[in-house]
Amino acid sequence: MSGDFCSPKCDSRDACPKDMPTGASADPECALRTASGNKYCALLCMSDSDCGQGLCQHILGTGICTYSTETGDLSTLQ
Repeated sequence: MSGDFCSPKCDSRDACPKDMPTGASADPECALRTASGNKYCALLCMSDSDCGQGLCQHILGTGICTYSTETGDLSTLQ
């Protein structure tokens, strides 16, 4: 999978921040887990149109919005 994606840590209720890149309508979900059990958020998508200026890249049937580092969309999120 190429591109970058924003993946903040899920909070204690498995909730994710709601701020998203411009034009994105994907759902922020606590969808990623490391081998050590830490949980992280991702923008889950069905198609590129869910990601604003990004791409919806599918891994094992699940789409995750990814962004070119050239767009600068992710650098403005906290």
